[in-house]
Amino acid sequence: ANAMHPDTLLECAAEAKSTIFVTSTFGEGEFPEMMEKFWEYLETCKDKMFKEEDAFRFGVFGLGSSMYAGGDQFNKAARLLDQKLGEIGGERLLEVGLGDDQHSELYRGEMDKWIATIMPKIFGKEGGGASYLDPPEPLFKLSLAPGKHAKSFRPLPPNYHFAPLESK
Repeated sequence: ANAMHPDTLLECAAEAKSTIFVTSTFGEGEFPEMMEKFWEYLETCKDKMFKEEDAFRFGVFGLGSSMYAGGDQFNKAARLLDQKLGEIGGERLLEVGLGDDQHSELYRGEMDKWIATIMPKIFGKEGGGASYLDPPEPLFKLSLAPGKHAKSFRPLPPNYHFAPLESK
């Protein structure tokens, strides 16, 4: 996150169909060094800086350790990031994932479930369910009408319009 200016990073996230953030928690619940500039920038952002039509979709997954479960340090950075992205107008794809390196499967235990939940929302469901990547319904459809018709000819249903064919 430090490789790109924070406002540019947020602009890229807003232009994307969806954005996944993965962060660890460092020390006493702080963001890791590579996320510090981005977090500092987010703290200066006003609530609802993105309007509903401009909102970006996001998911946050945390890499933490329940060994630091005392207080609220476990995955604190991921939980703060998730909360802040929602406050500034992002659309949460799913609840923040809380990976735990103390789990018998390490982070994979929670990550596999989290990924299984978010993937259909991004890429669609088996059997043809809609996703955020599906194109929107077309505003109009074109079809060829055989032969030539008089200008007064109007096919059914109403609101059809003829358009000249520019090239074949």
